[in-house]
Amino acid sequence: MRAPLPRRVLTLAPLVALALVGAPPSAAAQSTSGAAREALPASSARTTSPAPTDFAATPLFAPALRIAPRVSPHVTLPDALVHDGRLVSFARRVPTPDGASGVRAADGVRPASDATDAGEPPQPGLQNPSFSNDLVDWDVLVSGAGAAPGDVTVEDGRAVLREGDAFLVELSQAFVLPDGAATLSLELFVEPGFDLSDGFIPDAFEISLLDAATLAPVVEPWAAFASSAFNLQEDGTTHLGPSTTFDGQRIAFDVSGVPGGSELLLACDLIGADADTLGGVSLDDALIGFGCGGPGSAQSYGAGWPGTGGQVPTLELLGTPAPCAEITLLMGNPAGGDVPALLAMGFAQDALPTPFGGTLLVARPILLDFVLDAGGRVDPVTIPCDASLCGAELDLQVLAVDPGASAGWSFSAGLQILIGDA
Repeated sequence: MRAPLPRRVLTLAPLVALALVGAPPSAAAQSTSGAAREALPASSARTTSPAPTDFAATPLFAPALRIAPRVSPHVTLPDALVHDGRLVSFARRVPTPDGASGVRAADGVRPASDATDAGEPPQPGLQNPSFSNDLVDWDVLVSGAGAAPGDVTVEDGRAVLREGDAFLVELSQAFVLPDGAATLSLELFVEPGFDLSDGFIPDAFEISLLDAATLAPVVEPWAAFASSAFNLQEDGTTHLGPSTTFDGQRIAFDVSGVPGGSELLLACDLIGADADTLGGVSLDDALIGFGCGGPGSAQSYGAGWPGTGGQVPTLELLGTPAPCAEITLLMGNPAGGDVPALLAMGFAQDALPTPFGGTLLVARPILLDFVLDAGGRVDPVTIPCDASLCGAELDLQVLAVDPGASAGWSFSAGLQILIGDA
């Protein structure tokens, strides 16, 4: 009797399955792929996929709680911290009359995230970290604005903060830090760039990582009077906290000392203290790192079996497979129309001949029915924020009905996915 597969690999297959099944497969897909499953060698068809609803019902896919920022009605907008004529930080931690901490009241708050029922458990990790779904799960705050307020938009896959005539433009997200997290990082692009047309108190951009309830910094700030761990001045000068690094593009915060399960607030603030209005910066790819010991990877292996026009179905992956990462599966379809297909998923490679000419390249596969669209498929998958997935392997192969194939089915090459660092 085989030992059960470790939990860390069993969590990967439902994710891929959920990405493929927006609806139950058609009757044609079920009957055709069922016949194919019967024709496969007995050693390769030991398991079949659960119904799509089984995947959707697992706790892994419970909707995330969008934790609303704590805003106290008793707080007024504080002054910026100015030193030697420079705006060096924004005073975030403000005492309220009852002695608690709160954030500043805003002239206008536009939540970008959709609130869910407060009774739902928070989901670990940053949601929509690469802004692939616009600003969903993020919150935007614009404060101290006049007739031309600043804003945050998503352009070319990046979140762009523009100052307008606002004192503060903030992009933030409250989230739960996953167990085992080592770093939190994100890319900064000084684009469109600071507006240098006014020489009053220069603008600044800073990032704070705070306790979501108390607003106390959980990563040591760059100065005793600041709450931010990263600060960029208009002239290019940067200020970093002791455990923060910056390579000119990626800002990384060491969170290894922050307990897993902590509810945190990531706040990115563009502060405009002068009269110019065209300054802005861009952010992308907010990542939580787990110190997996090596980068994640995806590579093809084995040989596929051709279909229409002598073409082999393609199976590729975009993005780096890592805990918390967003990746995308790309599947090509040479048949030229919607066809029933199978996705073979497993945790090791094999080379088993089949009656259809192609070779099954996945050992002990889970076989999932789906429809391969005429133009192929593009399926996003978010890997769970689970440190135990480091080093896990997932092997995939697509088998598609194809009238141009020698025995009616074409096979892609295999795709090996190894979970590692982003």
